Amino acid sequence: MAWVNIPRNWRGVTASARLQVPGATLGEVVGHLRSRYPALTGWLDNGLGALPGYLHLFIGDVDANVLGGMRAPVGDDAEIHVVIEMSGG
Repeated sequence: MAWVNIPRNWRGVTASARLQVPGATLGEVVGHLRSRYPALTGWLDNGLGALPGYLHLFIGDVDANVLGGMRAPVGDDAEIHVVIEMSGG
């Protein structure tokens, strides 16, 4: 199972800074997060079944898009980092 590091503003939903989530691919891990925490679905889905453009996932220190996006393999004890882009002036 992979470890997902949860951004601070999601912790009110997950009640944890780090979760162990099953899945052989990043898509499976995200799917389990959506199922387990339906309140995160708005953050994890752009309405078209894909991640929103402001959300970036890293497996270890590598951008998941480089590794195959949602098809990227996730090994046991992989560290997944969720990075939310900040905007403002």
